[in-house]
Amino acid sequence: MGTGWLGEEALGMLTTTAPAVSDDRTLVRAIAAGDAAAADALYRRYWPDLQRVCLRVTRCPDDAADAAQDAMLSTLRRLPELDADTLNVPAYLKVAARRAALDRVAQRSRTRAFADHEHGALADPSGDAHERAESADHTARVHAALRELPQRQREALVRAAWHGQEVPEIAEAMGLNCNATSQLLHRARRGLAARLG
Repeated sequence: MGTGWLGEEALGMLTTTAPAVSDDRTLVRAIAAGDAAAADALYRRYWPDLQRVCLRVTRCPDDAADAAQDAMLSTLRRLPELDADTLNVPAYLKVAARRAALDRVAQRSRTRAFADHEHGALADPSGDAHERAESADHTARVHAALRELPQRQREALVRAAWHGQEVPEIAEAMGLNCNATSQLLHRARRGLAARLG
């Protein structure tokens, strides 16, 4: 697979040197063979770049983390199908991150439009008091939903959302690899969202 489909914007973001490209190829082959340590190494190498790409698009740290995670997981799933010799890993990941971030923005816009529609029907002239009550209610609901999550999911989510820790830091603290931590956070966020309706 060549890199022509990536577009000039993605190609312009490349900072990879020849030795790193060679090392990427080794990692891709190892990941295709089922090597979890290689997946973890690739994750650690590119996670900060992916978060920066996603943050530029989403302008929201939580959405950026989710999008970067989605991009990395989808790439790791696809790597066994790709040609390690021609694959430009950083460019591929950054395009995947941009797409995932745009999906998050679109999802957020749909959610906001729905919420605006719902709240518009219940508009309250005493806006400040109403907003404070809603905020307190929302906080209580979030805490209740968090308590319903499995303990490991709750711990990972609290570390990420409240303490601002990134995946590698959470992975080290919880004794996991980056891939497992990312999946744990993904399940935690989905579980929380489901419980919040």
